[in-house]
Amino acid sequence: MVDIMRDTRTTKVPWHLWGVGLVAVLWNSIGAYDYVMTMYGGMDYLRQAGMNEAFVAEFERLPMWMSVAWPVAVWSAVAGSVLLLARSRWAATAFGLSLVVYLANLAHNFGMSDLGALGGAASIGVAVAVTLSLIFLLWYARLMAKRGVLR
Repeated sequence: MVDIMRDTRTTKVPWHLWGVGLVAVLWNSIGAYDYVMTMYGGMDYLRQAGMNEAFVAEFERLPMWMSVAWPVAVWSAVAGSVLLLARSRWAATAFGLSLVVYLANLAHNFGMSDLGALGGAASIGVAVAVTLSLIFLLWYARLMAKRGVLR
């Protein structure tokens, strides 16, 4: 008997999914490490990371919404990376959420506070690298979903 309710076709997983997924996990783990160390190491961690006292003082004045936005951006990027490796269509949603919230973080850091300026050229470089990586990962996850690789 034919079961018309189940689609048993499988889409071959391209080799690059594993490479992109692994690099995404490693890359986004850097943000997760930074978040955890900042939460548990506090301002001492920031100082050890090379941040000056003006940066630390500005960081201590973060508004409450940034205390929510930062972990959402970080952990949704990590989740998106894991979901990509798990071949879940929810990877694109996680990367999209991370990108939107990260852009809100950037709006704060570079437009509503002095964190961006106090971080110097390194903070601009990191902001560009993270933004471009999230745009790429969102595009890639959507492409893989469209091709039927993600379920």
